[in-house]
Amino acid sequence: MESFSEIFQAMVQDHGQRPRNFGRLEAFTHHAEGVNPLTGDRIEVYFQVSEADVINAARFSGKLSSLAATSASVMIPQLIGLARQEAQKLIVETLKRISGEQPVPEELPESEYTVLLEIRNFPHRVRCASLAWNTAATALASD
Repeated sequence: MESFSEIFQAMVQDHGQRPRNFGRLEAFTHHAEGVNPLTGDRIEVYFQVSEADVINAARFSGKLSSLAATSASVMIPQLIGLARQEAQKLIVETLKRISGEQPVPEELPESEYTVLLEIRNFPHRVRCASLAWNTAATALASD
């Protein structure tokens, strides 16, 4: 059985080399840019939000470390299909979970998302993992 560290490293390597939902979304309604000045990571997050306030599509682009790209790559599928208000709530909860302020519910099914949440055990990497989520929050807060 693989250890958490091996699973996490494999996920970061996979998403870092082949991020999902990477690239500019041409028909976006919400957009924000984020920068981590300590690492040089730069991200742009794009959302297409319907008139019913539901996220129909999302993508990201930028120059990112493997961990920051992994976080963005895992984030996007979590947000597509949610109402903007629900997405904003999930983002806040995720940021609290990543930082260790809020526990990860035991009932969450095991997934790449729950593996990503384990970054809270590596406080020096939390800023990298949080960049995409913070940028998404900024994008979705705009009208």
